[in-house]
Amino acid sequence: MTQRPRMVNTLVCLVVSMTGAAGLLGYLDPSVSPSADSLPFETIESVAWEVVADTFDLDPQRWQSVNVASRLESGEQGTLLVARASRVSSHFFVHFDGRISCGSLWRDQLELADSPGTIVVEVAQGGPGELMSEAQWVGVRSLVRSLTETVSPAGVELPITTDNSWQTAYQSTEMVSEIATSS
Repeated sequence: MTQRPRMVNTLVCLVVSMTGAAGLLGYLDPSVSPSADSLPFETIESVAWEVVADTFDLDPQRWQSVNVASRLESGEQGTLLVARASRVSSHFFVHFDGRISCGSLWRDQLELADSPGTIVVEVAQGGPGELMSEAQWVGVRSLVRSLTETVSPAGVELPITTDNSWQTAYQSTEMVSEIATSS
């Protein structure tokens, strides 16, 4: 009879301590919801150089242009989906926070059937017509700069195209000239 109250007290203390510890860990966890511009721009730029050089059998003559396209993603689910390295719709992917992922198409130096000779860079987009964040813009600019210096002979700028939703928002020529002049 005396063990039952002691067991109840032990269980109550265990529940309270586990709930308190879970609340404290949840409060201290920085990865729950990062801000849109959570990566420092210097980190984004250095990652761009690393992902471009992430191939052993680079064939510079194969690549003649860059296409920056949007890809609709929805928050955390989109981040989980694009984290997979076997992305087959693009060579590179720029996440909401500016992180750049290298796809298997770039590592294996494969072209897309519908756009031979074109390096496809997809940028996460929350909704139709939504503009890039500042971190994504830095990621795209850094990626295009490193691609131009790595792939293009004698630093000749690669032609850049954007998808229709950004051509109207960025006045296509301004976007292309700003990316090109930032190198």
